[in-house]
Order: sequence, then structure tokens, then C-alpha cells
Amino acid sequence: MTIARIFSNETYERLKGAARDLIGAAGGPRRCQGITRGTESLLSRYGARQEEVFAPIDVIADLEKDAGEPIVTKLLAELSGHLLVPMPTSQSAANWFGHLSGVLTGGSQVEVALSDALADGRIDVNEAKALRAKVLEAMTQMASLGAALDQAIDGAKR
Repeated sequence: MTIARIFSNETYERLKGAARDLIGAAGGPRRCQGITRGTESLLSRYGARQEEVFAPIDVIADLEKDAGEPIVTKLLAELSGHLLVPMPTSQSAANWFGHLSGVLTGGSQVEVALSDALADGRIDVNEAKALRAKVLEAMTQMASLGAALDQAIDGAKR
């Protein structure tokens, strides 16, 4: 019996690859069996291309917490048309000038890094990596402002 699937085989292979990467980042199948449920053999199957079994969501959560990186979650966000941004560090919602400073600083750092990278008319891999880090930091600052605004909105509802 063939089961209809929404995504292409390539996408499911990417999910398998992300599971392999996650299990590797968490120390391999042997170590992972002490972190989450499942045997070493079962954990290995989650990343094996020829296997139709995929890692359950609770196993992914355990392993991503241990690895300190949302490897599978990042791909899942991408597949649903979303971008995964780190949660902002706590900052008082009332610290509006702190939020303004963070957003302006983050944006200006991206502008400077982009301008420097484009000095020779192209962006190489190292420049792209450095610039990507600056963009992610700026996005985190924007997320912090967004969280503060959500707090202000929620506070006004009470």
C-alpha cells in the first residue's frame, strides 16, 4: 500500500539528514539512548535513508535541548514557510530606549558589515557567515522589541 505524502522524497531525505545531524550533535546514537527514549538501534534508524521511521517530536525536543541547537526544528520551520529566530534575552518591556538602541545598533551593524563585504563587489563564504551572524542578532533584537510590545498589549487588556 502506497501512502500519499505532501512533500517530495527529497524533503523527507532532508528530514532524515537533519535527524542524523541532530543525533551526531548530541553525541551519537549510543549516547542519545541515555538522553531520550529509544535504543541505539532505533535512534540510528531515525537518520537512515532506507528506513521509513522518523524521530518522534519528543525525541527531537530532548536531543535539541541536549545539543543546544534546533537542527530539526529549523528545517521544520523552513518547510512550513517560517523563519526560526532565537528567543530574545529578557529585557523589561518598559525599557523602550533599550529596545530602540538594540534595534538601531543591530541594523547599523548589518549595514556596516554588508557594506564592508561588498567593497570588492561580491560576498565570499566567510563574509556571508559573518554577515549572517549580524543579521540573526539584529533579528533577535527585533524579536525582543516584538515581545515587549506583546507584553504592553497584553497588559492593556487587563
